[in-house]
Amino acid sequence: MRQPPLHRIPAAALALLRLAAATGFRLRGRYWRWRMQTAFGRGRPGPAQLTASLLDYGEWVARMRAMSRPVGPPTARTQTRLPYPSEGPGGGPNHSDTAG
Repeated sequence: MRQPPLHRIPAAALALLRLAAATGFRLRGRYWRWRMQTAFGRGRPGPAQLTASLLDYGEWVARMRAMSRPVGPPTARTQTRLPYPSEGPGGGPNHSDTAG
């Protein structure tokens, strides 16, 4: 396991805190049990490996969260909803297939 750079540890810790809050701080709940099983299988890692992997996971969560945010000032494109494929060009229902 690689260690995250020291300047990324606060972001990783904050991301883990957000996840803990989102799961109601039930660290032995269904999500965290699933997470441990998918990360380590049936074995339990030692404290050093667990800490390193938690920080690595927190760093990944922080990067994914940062990538999901729009960059730059809001534009008309980011403020309007794109129509669903079943909707017409104006964003409303497409009535071209009904008789009328």
